[in-house]
Amino acid sequence: MKKLTRSMTRRNDPEFMEFFKKHASVDEAGHINVEGCYANLGFNIPFKNCPVNVTYANAVWFLTYGRWPKPGYHIDHIDNDSMNNRPDNLQEITKAENQFKCRGKRVYRSYGTGKYGHGMSIHHDKRDNRYYVSRNISRGETGGKSRRVGYGSFDTLTAAEAKVAALIAGLE
Repeated sequence: MKKLTRSMTRRNDPEFMEFFKKHASVDEAGHINVEGCYANLGFNIPFKNCPVNVTYANAVWFLTYGRWPKPGYHIDHIDNDSMNNRPDNLQEITKAENQFKCRGKRVYRSYGTGKYGHGMSIHHDKRDNRYYVSRNISRGETGGKSRRVGYGSFDTLTAAEAKVAALIAGLE
């Protein structure tokens, strides 16, 4: 279980929750109106002589549902637009789900043939919509320690697959 930070502990203080509800409101478009604090993509709200840090999406979630995200959960933007904080565009998901959603997935993997295999993979990253080629080099080839080697990023899956084919041909 994740250790609660000082800010998270203060954020869950019932007095702070009442204070925040009294001084903040959210409309249907996800715009928050707050009295007496600085706001950008998050808030530093002075409470009991200490700032409490609250992200914009978490604030919208709290003002809409009356509670903070469950411990271990993150607030995710369904359409992947972090500026779209409409309540119907926010959802609670686990950290692992959030990382998978952000980074994409492996679209190709080759264990290959030979003593150590090729260990080639292509990973599609949704953040920049590019394909990354890498290879896991096993301990036997590096003298005792496994490592990962990157071979570049490509705009299309076809270009990434061509790079993998060229690398495998050169490895054999």
